[in-house]
Amino acid sequence: MKLSELKTDVTLGEEGEWVTMTGGWRAKVRSTQCKGYRKRAARNLHANRRFYARKQSPPPEVTDKQALECVVEELLVDWDGLEDDDGQPIPCTKENAYEILGNPEYRVMLDDVSDAAGEFETFKFVEAEEDRGN
Repeated sequence: MKLSELKTDVTLGEEGEWVTMTGGWRAKVRSTQCKGYRKRAARNLHANRRFYARKQSPPPEVTDKQALECVVEELLVDWDGLEDDDGQPIPCTKENAYEILGNPEYRVMLDDVSDAAGEFETFKFVEAEEDRGN
């Protein structure tokens, strides 16, 4: 395998890329390698240090809250294609994101954003055709 085939687009990872999610809605997500996410993840590790010092895991309500904050504050940039039951578009706001993605009934949406943000293919570097000499 050529090393260049494992190259990611760092700028795309910081700015976000549109990804189609379960059900057809789309989300613009940043990479889990973006600076904001890495900083927040480090803060969460630090906040949970008392559990780790006792060789315990933080309770699920703590890690669920931290995961939701990471997605809403650092990974999710925008969405489209989400409508309420009356067919009206649901705007991507922090308030809406916390309400929807924090609802256990919509956990698949939170998981989809997290998965896309950590997926290599989402941010794979694609050389422009003119850069290849064609």
